[in-house]
This record gives sequence, C-alpha cells and structure tokens, in this order.
Amino acid sequence: MNLNQNEQEQLATITRKVETGERITFDEGVFLDEKVDILTLGGLANQVRERKNGNFAFYNTNIHLNPTNVCVYRCKFCAFRADLKSERGYTFTEDMIRERVQEARVSGATEIHVVGGLHHQKNSTGTSTSSAPFTTNIPSCTSRPGRPWKSTGSAS
Repeated sequence: MNLNQNEQEQLATITRKVETGERITFDEGVFLDEKVDILTLGGLANQVRERKNGNFAFYNTNIHLNPTNVCVYRCKFCAFRADLKSERGYTFTEDMIRERVQEARVSGATEIHVVGGLHHQKNSTGTSTSSAPFTTNIPSCTSRPGRPWKSTGSAS
C-alpha cells in the first residue's frame, strides 16, 4: 500500500477511531475503500467484530428464491427478465414456492432471499396473495425480499 504522508495520517486517525470504538465518517469509509489494501481493511473490520461479538463469527444459510422472471422493467443490465408471453418467462405457483421453501428447510436454511422480476400481476413475493408460503413452512426463517426497485422506485 503506497500512501502519501497526508493519507498515512488519515489512516492513523481512522485506526485510532476504530481502536477506541468511535464511529468513522462516510468520507473516511470512502477513503478506506479507495486507498487502503484489503488486509488493513480486514484488520480494522475484525477489531470492530471482536469488540461486538468476541471471537465468534455468525453465518446464515440462505437460498435465493426466484419466483418469477417476468418483469415490467427493461433494465439495460438485466439478462434475467422476460416478458409475460415470452417462452423464457416463468412464474412459480404457490405450491412450487412451498416446495422450494420446504427444500430449504430440510437443508437447514435460516434465510430466504426473494429475488426476481417485478411481475405486474403478482406481489413482491411473486405470489398473488401473501408471504404465507414462506412463513408457514419455516416460521423461524427470515424472508428477505431483495429487489433493487423496492428501495429506489426504479431499477433502470
């Protein structure tokens, strides 16, 4: 890592903040992302992790569930989507979703990450009704709808 004098001082300030449990700023985070090597960044992150959790690491086991690839958007970067009447288009039935969720349960999944197209006739889970196919099969499992348009209003 080749940092100039100013950047070295900036890194030293950030390191002191991390060591004392002080929150870093957005700009300091950008600096770490753009200027600092992965080993240094990982070392700083590990200090925060150990302060919060001791010497434990936590993981989840998840599946990505794509209940449909039918999507009203035509994002330039997406090779996944299909039109409603396209031969490539598919939409899972609620029974298919339940089957996939049951497979996840048997495999020990703790999270279901729901991704896929924005079907104009379905809700955010890809079903016509609710998230029941998820919660009734694995009550302790977290269902996370993950769609870029959900938070931004648009994926294009």
